[in-house]
Amino acid sequence: RKLVRLQRVESHHATIKNEQSYTEIEVCDHISAANFSWGHYKTHSLCCFDARQTEPILGTPGGDFMEFANALNIYLNEIDLDPNEEEIEIIFRKFILSDFSRERTFFLHTDYNKLQIAYERILQRTGKQPTIFPHSTPMNPTIWLDELSASDVQGCFHLRSAMENPEIYGYKNSTLIRMLLRCFFKLLWSSDPNIRSRLCFEIVLGSLEGKAILLMRNFIGENDLQMAQQISNVIFDQNQLELQSKLNQRQSEYEFQIEQSQRFQQFQEFQSQFQQSQSQSQSQSQSQSQSQ
Repeated sequence: RKLVRLQRVESHHATIKNEQSYTEIEVCDHISAANFSWGHYKTHSLCCFDARQTEPILGTPGGDFMEFANALNIYLNEIDLDPNEEEIEIIFRKFILSDFSRERTFFLHTDYNKLQIAYERILQRTGKQPTIFPHSTPMNPTIWLDELSASDVQGCFHLRSAMENPEIYGYKNSTLIRMLLRCFFKLLWSSDPNIRSRLCFEIVLGSLEGKAILLMRNFIGENDLQMAQQISNVIFDQNQLELQSKLNQRQSEYEFQIEQSQRFQQFQEFQSQFQQSQSQSQSQSQSQSQSQ
């Protein structure tokens, strides 16, 4: 959806010293000119928000791979268990079969230059020059898995950083990520198309030349309905009527709840007055009986 206006941009020139990075004005212009569309996480892969992406994505640091690695790391730390590659492969296989499909694949990416480093090492160890990435289990698979799971050949910056600085990312060491990489490639080379088709290994070209990092925050408060109405006024697409209908329905429900609450309060007041009246009548009747 099109962003008509960007209210505020926070610039961090102290940490981003690239002369080619965007200024605040350029960030506003870039975002205002972009077309954003809604995507549901159950039908779209979580890609890495790499500046080399050429299509709209749902992006997280490291995409599906790092999301799963982080979750698995937390789980193992909670139960105080060291990673075991056989058990990780079983867990990973079940996760792929239960949560992913041909349409919503599990995403991992690297870049061409980093992959060439792995190819050179494989050549040194096997004497055979790799030319393309294999789509089935290659000869000398152990050597391939060793080299493809090394930290310095990872084209994903987030993945590489987590392996080289595991403590910063909450890992004891890089062992878990390395094991998970090996499991990924084993399944990617699987002879079972039902498994292989649920994985996406993307090799991107060119150097990473990000221009800016934009942090957007949404604050929900007492005026969330009014804020949603304002946002809907700048959204023009085929879902606008549906969105407006849902907002109107929510507003009606909200007003109905207020009306019901007011009626209940009135009923309580009436009931209290009636009880007081009854009590007074009984007191008067008792007084008259005693006088007689």
